[in-house]
Amino acid sequence: MGVFLRYCLKLDEALKHNIGNCNILKFEYDNGTFKFVELIDPNL
Repeated sequence: MGVFLRYCLKLDEALKHNIGNCNILKFEYDNGTFKFVELIDPNL
């Protein structure tokens, strides 16, 4: 089962982390825990 979380950062925070302003994080649920899978940048 995959879970997608969308989050937006203030621009200065995004630049500090070298990622776009809004990103989608993909997690997978495994044995009762969420594991980070990938970061999807919709600005690409």
